[in-house]
Amino acid sequence: MNFFSITIFIISYNRLDDLRKCISFLEKDGYTNLNIIDNASTDIELISYLKKLKHNVYFLEKNWGPYVLWESHLFDSIVENEYYVVTDPDIIPIEQCPSDYIEYFYSILQNYPEKTKAGFSLKLDDIPDSYPYKYDVWRGESFYWERRLDSIKSSSINGGII
Repeated sequence: MNFFSITIFIISYNRLDDLRKCISFLEKDGYTNLNIIDNASTDIELISYLKKLKHNVYFLEKNWGPYVLWESHLFDSIVENEYYVVTDPDIIPIEQCPSDYIEYFYSILQNYPEKTKAGFSLKLDDIPDSYPYKYDVWRGESFYWERRLDSIKSSSINGGII
């Protein structure tokens, strides 16, 4: 399987700067099959940017929310028959992350067949004490860090499993 050509869906709604960073990161790492699902954005600058992209862009007439990939049924042929990635535009790995993260997540799913998804976890050790929601972030994310997956070779990616 060529993991660099796997279908990647980016769910977008009025977040131009994050979307630019996300696309740039994925392109830099060699991923080529990027598909942006725009949830009826109203930001004119974002819409203009999307119209110029070389990637597939799906302009939806209503905002389906975060579950658009499944609830709209527009992408069922992929969702039901292929491996795919779904992400939000503000999920950007740290620079030290090796570019083969999709293959790494795939290996997690192969080693843990009872699991249905794998992905990045938030780093928790660099949240400043001054951040007012630090405790909430810790509480919400710490469960992903309860058990490290040492049995998988590519230990340079720290990730949780759901």
